[in-house]
Amino acid sequence: MSSQYYRGYKIDVSCMKNEGRYGYRVRIAGMAGSMAPHACDSEAHEFANSSKAADAAFYYARAWIDSHPLPWPFAAPP
Repeated sequence: MSSQYYRGYKIDVSCMKNEGRYGYRVRIAGMAGSMAPHACDSEAHEFANSSKAADAAFYYARAWIDSHPLPWPFAAPP
């Protein structure tokens, strides 16, 4: 499992292999407050390798976070 921190959220990504192809599972949790974590899975056969699956998972997570910003000091600078 790989993790990143982005704008006050922690992103956990794991890749799954199915018949030679890969998918991802992503979990996004806010580090401040008591919001429920957000989770999403891709199709298990969507990517040719695990690094492409992980890149797509982190891209998805950052886009989701950008549309669900936390208040300052975690918000993006103006």
